[in-house]
Parts: sequence; structure tokens; C-alpha cells
Amino acid sequence: MLGEAGRRLVVALRDEQEAIFRDIIERGSRMSEFGTRYQRESARVVISMGYSIAAWYRLGGNL
Repeated sequence: MLGEAGRRLVVALRDEQEAIFRDIIERGSRMSEFGTRYQRESARVVISMGYSIAAWYRLGGNL
């Protein structure tokens, strides 16, 4: 179990990661590289998809 200091660190890192993805998606939208009106939600989806790989990926397994 994380103590309060560990929790604050994890939350800060999570927020930093989300900000990076949000910035990329917002810039891509401004440059017409991405076609979404929902930049924040799109960032969360991309991050969630990345996390979910650990749940199903197995080296040598079926995709």
C-alpha cells in the first residue's frame, strides 16, 4: 500500500503523462493531423489502450 508521499508521486506522474499525450493530440488537431473535438478524452483513451496491453499481451501468444 502506498503512503501519502507515494500516492502524491504517482498522481503527479499520471498527470504529467496525461498532459504530454493531451499536448500531442491538441497540437495534432490544430495541424489537422488528428480529427477529434475531444482532445482530453482522446488522450485518456490512448493511455488506457497502452495500459491494457499488459493485461492481454503474452510473448509468443496469439494477438
